[in-house]
Amino acid sequence: LIFVPEKDPVKVQILTLKNKEPRKRELKVVYYLKPVLDEDEIKAHHFLDLSYDKKRNAIFFQNQIQMDTKQVGYAATSEPIQTYTGDRNCFFGKGNLADPEGLKKVFLDSSNSLFREGRIVLEMNVEIEAFEEKELILLLGCEEEREVIEKTVDYYTKPETCQEEFRRVKRYWEEMLRKSSSKNTIGINESAIKWMEYVSNIFFSYVC
Repeated sequence: LIFVPEKDPVKVQILTLKNKEPRKRELKVVYYLKPVLDEDEIKAHHFLDLSYDKKRNAIFFQNQIQMDTKQVGYAATSEPIQTYTGDRNCFFGKGNLADPEGLKKVFLDSSNSLFREGRIVLEMNVEIEAFEEKELILLLGCEEEREVIEKTVDYYTKPETCQEEFRRVKRYWEEMLRKSSSKNTIGINESAIKWMEYVSNIFFSYVC
């Protein structure tokens, strides 16, 4: 499940894992990102400065060649981040997206993206008891104030919160679509504008 909440500029992914076997399973989950905090992807990806916040269980990144902006991108998860890297070559090695060498490593190198081929790779080890179902939350967003980011991460890394926010945004768009079904041209145009804003919000959260 992937959505952007009605009021917060963060992309929320809910990954549901089910263990159908009568024994506990241990899984490695990888969150791979190609972040862009600029109009020019090629120019920007060598200048992403990463920092890991263990307390918030999140990675923060800034574009060091955009000194006129205070935008801070972030990626966070509901499960503890065991290891990470900001270097594409560390994760891929001689492999590719279908078979990266990083999956065979015990630990990634915790390197920065600065002056490298910037990527963000987070690895989590998830334990699922026999016949258990577990929801893993993955977040990607961008804000100007660190305090706002911390509150957003704390709020959306709870599965029950994410489910409630999904129901809320679903109700919002159901109501908008209901209104647009009328023959009121103005209502249709307003709905179209709101929909474009929502799609733009999703796209922005993805590329940041």
